Amino acid sequence: SAKDKPIIMGELGAFKQSYPSREAAARDLRKWQANSSRFGFSGWILWAWDLHELPETFNAQDENEIVDRSMAPSVRPDPSLVDVPESFDRNIAYRKPVSSSRETPQQSASKVVDGTMEPWGAGDFAPQWIEIDLARPTSIGVIRLVVNQTPAGETIHQILVRRSGEEYRVLREIRQRTSDFQILEYDTLGLTNVQFVKVLTVQSPSWVGWREIEILK
Repeated sequence: SAKDKPIIMGELGAFKQSYPSREAAARDLRKWQANSSRFGFSGWILWAWDLHELPETFNAQDENEIVDRSMAPSVRPDPSLVDVPESFDRNIAYRKPVSSSRETPQQSASKVVDGTMEPWGAGDFAPQWIEIDLARPTSIGVIRLVVNQTPAGETIHQILVRRSGEEYRVLREIRQRTSDFQILEYDTLGLTNVQFVKVLTVQSPSWVGWREIEILK
């Protein structure tokens, strides 16, 4: 009968313009897989598999094969489940509590940790800040910022960190020309016992905002 036939999704993929990182794309691909499995899908064809097929999409083979390995049956034998081991999804800022100096109704602060390129916007010029609460003291490795800025121009941003009950300290100051969708990365070299990360924008030619902030272990 028709209900006994396998249903295969012929194209499952993620465009690079829609996600801040490969890990975020892989997370959403797993969600698509999990949600569609509840409608009877039992097979998925990833678009695309390698670097040459469709370069505007995240593929399975580059960047340590994170898309391939995090979706593999050996890691997720049950495709209806989204979660994977931490080593496949190192962004500890994802959906953590966020506060900010300002936000707009359409660009709330929570969007900066939602795993997409949908931006947070303060709706005003600098100085403005946004703060992520990691919920507990933890080690952090790389801080990745995706710029939300029009027009492009010279900016000054400060990355600050603090432990619970302590004062903020400046971890790094970024002074450079930045533009919309640009990715800024800072390696903390294994900083430990951090619970709060704040990004303070001191100078910008546009209203302040970020498309995404990822904090990787």
